[in-house]
Amino acid sequence: MTVPAAEASYIGRSPYRYGSGHDGAGRGVTFMPWGVKSDGVPSARSRMFGRDAEIAEVRELLADGARLVTITGAGGIGKTRVAMEACRKVSGQVSFIELSGTDEAGLPGALVRALVPGAATGRDPVRSIADALTGEPHVVVLDTFEHLLASVELLDELLEACQDLQLLVTSRARLRLSGEHVVPVGALPTGAGEAAVAMFYQRARAVGGLRPAEPADDGQAAVAALCELLGGSPLAIELASARTIMFTPAAMLAALQSGGQSQLRMLAGGSTAGRHRDMRSTVAWSYLLLEEPARRLLRRLAIFPGSFDLDAAAAVCGPAAQDEVGAAEVQAGSDQAGTVLDDLVDLVDWHLVEPIAGSADAPRFRLLDMLREFGAEQLRTGGELTATQDNLLHWSMDFAGRAITGADSPAERLWLDRIEHELPSLRAALGLLLERADATRGVRLAEAIGPFWANRGPMSEGRRWLSAFLEEDQRDPMLSGRARAAAAAWSVRFAVDEGVLDLEALAAARDVLAAEPGADADWLRATEHLAYGLTMRGELDAADQLTTAGIERATLNNLPYWRCIFLQRRALSAHRHSQSALAVRYAQETVLAAEAIGFQRIVARAEQIIAHERAAELGPEGARLALLANLRAHEAAGDLRGVVSTMASLGGATISTDIPAAARWIADGLEAGAAIGYWHGEGYCVIAAIVLLVRARRPLDAVRLDNAIQPYMPTLHASLPPAHYAAYRAAVESARGRLDPAELAQAATGLTGSWPVIRGHTIAIARSLAAPAETPEPATRRRGPRSNPELTERELEVLAAIAAGQTNPQIAAAFHLSPKTVMHHSTSVYRKLGVRGRAEAVALAYRTGLLADTSSKPADG
Repeated sequence: MTVPAAEASYIGRSPYRYGSGHDGAGRGVTFMPWGVKSDGVPSARSRMFGRDAEIAEVRELLADGARLVTITGAGGIGKTRVAMEACRKVSGQVSFIELSGTDEAGLPGALVRALVPGAATGRDPVRSIADALTGEPHVVVLDTFEHLLASVELLDELLEACQDLQLLVTSRARLRLSGEHVVPVGALPTGAGEAAVAMFYQRARAVGGLRPAEPADDGQAAVAALCELLGGSPLAIELASARTIMFTPAAMLAALQSGGQSQLRMLAGGSTAGRHRDMRSTVAWSYLLLEEPARRLLRRLAIFPGSFDLDAAAAVCGPAAQDEVGAAEVQAGSDQAGTVLDDLVDLVDWHLVEPIAGSADAPRFRLLDMLREFGAEQLRTGGELTATQDNLLHWSMDFAGRAITGADSPAERLWLDRIEHELPSLRAALGLLLERADATRGVRLAEAIGPFWANRGPMSEGRRWLSAFLEEDQRDPMLSGRARAAAAAWSVRFAVDEGVLDLEALAAARDVLAAEPGADADWLRATEHLAYGLTMRGELDAADQLTTAGIERATLNNLPYWRCIFLQRRALSAHRHSQSALAVRYAQETVLAAEAIGFQRIVARAEQIIAHERAAELGPEGARLALLANLRAHEAAGDLRGVVSTMASLGGATISTDIPAAARWIADGLEAGAAIGYWHGEGYCVIAAIVLLVRARRPLDAVRLDNAIQPYMPTLHASLPPAHYAAYRAAVESARGRLDPAELAQAATGLTGSWPVIRGHTIAIARSLAAPAETPEPATRRRGPRSNPELTERELEVLAAIAAGQTNPQIAAAFHLSPKTVMHHSTSVYRKLGVRGRAEAVALAYRTGLLADTSSKPADG
């Protein structure tokens, strides 16, 4: 006997409960008719978001005759709902069996009772089911199968015995049966206007939270960031939205980001019984179903605060390292990679570990925050925390040794990228070393990260760590003279970029390193740091002497990386001396030397000097194009300092021809400079903004801002070429000449405060100039594209990234902008196109040709 087409069997507990009963054997099996809907699927109680593609894929597989389809995904991701919606239009009969309350021994009987009501006892269950289902197509949904994976052979036998049967299984892990078609269900998209955000608002309003109904842009940004933090999990979003009766999304986000609230505690109190009542129960259900090696790996992976690769996982999850065990043994731990890989595959299968983008030869993985929190709890309660921390430290020190060598080479970009990938784990290691008062290893690790902080920031972070370890060494001296000098050199170097130009400690450190045998690279680095500091102080002749010494020593010791660095510094010095022809010649020599060894960062910096010196002969448009190409070169080289300085240059170069574009470059440069702690770069942007205000006929604002930065001008003046400084002063004096005495007095008192106040004020002014007021349109304007949407080049790039499916944080990282700046750009795109969000913008862009549809074009080559 089969279940009628308009009904389905249901076993166990579910939020989709409609009625109950017992089978003839009286075994307490819950029988649930699927309601009275003609398609045999019950109506759900809430709206579904963002699963159209998965539902369509399942339907297509079933329609094409796939015998076994498995919907996989993490707990609470929405597998059951996808299965239900996919079955709404399935031809033939459908039975739904929920198995969370069934064990392996009871599975055969449970299937018989659900699919063959009244079946005789003692008969082979496979034969009973096959006889009952033969004759017409029948889809059986087996929901929550992950705890029954040891019984997959039963499903294999059923499919072999019943040719009219199709199985649709939901499970946190695939079944690994022949002929299985896996449909993974992943996180909901979390960007503004995407499914996760829409779901959060709908669920929050359903519980009486989030008033008014139409949120402001800042509120949407907070919700999008919160959904991103929650990993796009529908269950987590639903649980978090229920908290909006007490917290605003921004407050909830701040609490979770600061660590003031546990995600597992915050995401509790759901209305559903069983494993989905809160996130802790959901995670624990998966954890308890793992074999012990996989559980151990999950616990230990929680030590990584960010992503990790296979080598790091193998090193950290091996035996606890002891202080006397050297880097060689940690490296030998990579032999365990095969074993760790097997367990890691299991965790990926169970959607407990998530693969993320990485290089082709070094794929990377991560735990979601709530999984990391759960794993850390298990690590502590199991007494494994200290041993795992020791392993993390040994891996970190091995990485540091390789990074110090790699970053001092033409492979610098590769190693800066690697450091960036590992930075959360390296920060955790620095924190552990500081807790243990281990200045020796702490300084070594900070030294390894130094090139990253110097080129990508934040430089203040490097200074803080080094200062902390040097203070620890003062309390209990343990550093060698060489290590102490190298740390002092880096610390002063970071201070220079914050506008602190006390160089005596750096000069002393250089002298110490000069006497150390085999310390050529350390001495060259200290020499370059000191030359840079002297340049920023305006002592160009003294800097030139150091530069010459650096070129000679790097050449003598056959260190082409360092020779290129000092050649570029020589060209920059000529530029600062306003020796145009010499600057171009030196820069061209630098380009040739750097290209010969593939040192792209120095190529880009030398070409920036050439673009500046040839600006007059290139003309405004030629100079803009040259600087734009240079910006892309800095981005390709991963040189964020170069990005900031080129943005400032682009702002200055476009002031006379395109005020809104100049303002955008200046605002973007200020935000990027603040993000990496490049104070001089910010200062150059503020100076460009003052000239821009003069050009925009806002003399009062120009003079007010010039007055505000006077305490900082001695430092900025020293680092500017004389011609540039003279042009800036001429513009300011022309603005002063347009003001009457009362206005001059107003300008003198209108803006006071610290540098962050000046920065914020300048960004606000630049943003206002970048988006001039438009004529208001009638409130009843029909939504749709403007007649000629004039998107800026940056807006087109952001639109293309949106079309590629990137989130705002991903776009911000790719273009070296803050997420808030990306939000400004995307909002501007939507406004200009007259659309409501991402999906409409992308569809319109392809339809109107703003973005090229390459789907039908052949691949190159």
